[in-house]
Amino acid sequence: DAIEIRVLDVQECPAADLAVLSAAVAVLKALVGERWQPLALQQRWPVAPLAAILETTVRRGEEAPIDDADYLAAFGFGRREGRAGELWRHLVEVLLPGGPAAEPVVARALAVILGEGTLARRLLAAAGEEPSPATLHEVYRTLCVCLEKGEPFHV
Repeated sequence: DAIEIRVLDVQECPAADLAVLSAAVAVLKALVGERWQPLALQQRWPVAPLAAILETTVRRGEEAPIDDADYLAAFGFGRREGRAGELWRHLVEVLLPGGPAAEPVVARALAVILGEGTLARRLLAAAGEEPSPATLHEVYRTLCVCLEKGEPFHV
């Protein structure tokens, strides 16, 4: 009878951390408030399919395919299959239609994450297929500047 958040990606700046947190809190409130399913139905979910979705998402991030229609329906997602990023985009649009209420900078950071992908995916895109040490140095120098300025990392 508990919710455990086991994976939270630390982002490139505090605004991005707050954006991820805002989205997670909104989803948790919707689940607890039984927006899409009653609690009794949520509690009947077997662990195996949830673990499979988690494992795929850990490996593939926002590109992870989710083809469990019942799982997607549990979040009000109107399709029988989709990708993890599409599900999160749907959840944010439904639960945070104007973006996170905290600050515009947080809303912008969430838009970057949903539009350009996770920080890991953006770093890989910036580094390229076979990055040189100089390229990696430049990518991470840019990431440091993002942290200093409180801005999201763009590719």
